[in-house]
Formats: sequence, C-alpha cells, structure tokens
Amino acid sequence: MTLQPRVLLVSPSGGVEPLAEHLPAAGYTPTVATDFHSARAFLDRRPAMLVTEVKLGPYNGLHLAIRAGHVGIPVIVIGPVDPALEAEAKRLDAIYVTSPVVVKQVVTLIGELVNAGVRARRYAET
Repeated sequence: MTLQPRVLLVSPSGGVEPLAEHLPAAGYTPTVATDFHSARAFLDRRPAMLVTEVKLGPYNGLHLAIRAGHVGIPVIVIGPVDPALEAEAKRLDAIYVTSPVVVKQVVTLIGELVNAGVRARRYAET
C-alpha cells in the first residue's frame, strides 16, 4: 500500500476548501489548518507540500514559508495582487499565486512541486 503525499493547506477563511476537495482524486491527502500555530505544528510532521494563504492573522503565510523552506518543503502562497508579497515569496523560493485561485491549475502545480521534491530527495540520497 502506497501512502499518498500529505499536503498542508492553511486558511483561516476556508479559501482552500476547494483544493482540499480535489486533492484526493489527484493522489494527495489534504490536511487543513485554520491558523498559524496549528500549521506550524503540522510542519514538524514534514508534509510533502505547504499551500497557505498569505493572511493568517498576526502572522502570515510567508512566516510558514520560511519554516517550510528550512526543511525542504515546497510552498505555494495564495494572496492578493501585491508585487511586494510576490517578491518576498520568490525570495523564499515559494510560488505566489493570486486569488481567486484556479483549482485545477493549483492542483497541477502541487503535483509538479511534489514530484520535483521527490526527485531532489532521491538524487541527494544517491
């Protein structure tokens, strides 16, 4: 039995629910967190991917991107059109997607990033 890669979705507004509904059909197990602290705790379990809204109350999705980046977890940050946020996400090696998201495109992007991460880990192990 092959385990499906886990994708951590972070949204206090419920904006990632459409993604959570489509991920199982694409071969991923979604986990939804509604705040920064529960998302941060789940990052310790090393999900295959992090998808977070940029606005998370007193913290933001870029704070999670920093933590995820330190352990090699690919990140997609969802937010409004904002060149400064997009530049900061890029600096953190995260992909910035403006809302509203096109679910099918984001699911495809998740697949590409997870597969690239798997290949990179396999290469590092050899």
